[in-house]
Amino acid sequence: AVVSTQSTGAKLSEAVHKTISAPDDLVRQCDGIMLPEDLDIWIDPIDSTKGYITGGSSLESVTVLVGVHYNSVPILGVMSYPFTKDQIWGLAYEERRICNLPKPRITSPIKNK
Repeated sequence: AVVSTQSTGAKLSEAVHKTISAPDDLVRQCDGIMLPEDLDIWIDPIDSTKGYITGGSSLESVTVLVGVHYNSVPILGVMSYPFTKDQIWGLAYEERRICNLPKPRITSPIKNK
């Protein structure tokens, strides 16, 4: 659990208004990069509003979702939990399929006869 004397609302406000910067060399490497017209990127911050309005104080459910799709086909997804520092990501492009979670063992409830 995320525990602190700082209120949940104050932590959320601080995180939302935090200034983020990139190193100059990284910005120079990206200069002139053209993204394909059919590449879409979406970012969805899930701020756990219901939880702290109803008296909750946990920031564990605060999440940022990032998705990328090309020609309407999903190719990248990231779930980031900024207050716990956890991340889950996956990439699916052409024949590549990678993620940062172990491959689940799937068992079927249907028995072969």
